[in-house]
Amino acid sequence: MKFSNRKSDESVDKRVQFLLDSIYEKEGFRCKRPNDEKIDKRGVDIMLHSPNTDSILWDEKCATHYWDRNLDTFSCELTCNRTKDHLGWFAQERNGYSATTHYMFVWVRALEKELVHISSLELALINKHDLQTYFRLSADCNADTPTSEVITKLFGQTPVVEVNKNLKVRKCEIFPEFPVNAIFSKELLLDMAIWSKTYDRFEVRDAIVAHKAKLFKEREELRK
Repeated sequence: MKFSNRKSDESVDKRVQFLLDSIYEKEGFRCKRPNDEKIDKRGVDIMLHSPNTDSILWDEKCATHYWDRNLDTFSCELTCNRTKDHLGWFAQERNGYSATTHYMFVWVRALEKELVHISSLELALINKHDLQTYFRLSADCNADTPTSEVITKLFGQTPVVEVNKNLKVRKCEIFPEFPVNAIFSKELLLDMAIWSKTYDRFEVRDAIVAHKAKLFKEREELRK
């Protein structure tokens, strides 16, 4: 049995947030972190504003616990025993409350679990509705089918069901959540992405240095 890793080190979370902010700035994204508890609970980490489109509200999903290996998938939580309704953040029933329009999937490689020295970084921004639609169609279910029925339909006696080459559904023995996850291939996620990019360690370093310089300059101007 695996135990929950949800209480991740706070310093790692802050380091990843700073890293991603540096990348967003490098790419010229006009975005901000709301830093509002109510919005955060509704799944929004980043608000991206564009003069030509509606705002994109994305939830960052970073595979920090796979810092030491190449990960060719990403897990999306369908059920979770720790929530009141036993539903995970990827369950379609959550859409009425979640304000998220997109997911930013992040694959990170580093020299240590504290993520101080980043080896590479890969990001993929994906429309949540498109990914949920792909899941439902692959599972041969319609939009009105409850998540619990989808899972009952898929599972037999095995803890893992291979729906197709790009999707598996797995029951995980992670205490106390015992989640059921939809596991999508990285290949599929990159194909579905509306934006994606890979950065080597030098590009990551330069982005962080530039972001630090900008913040320092802004602080100095405020002191004048």
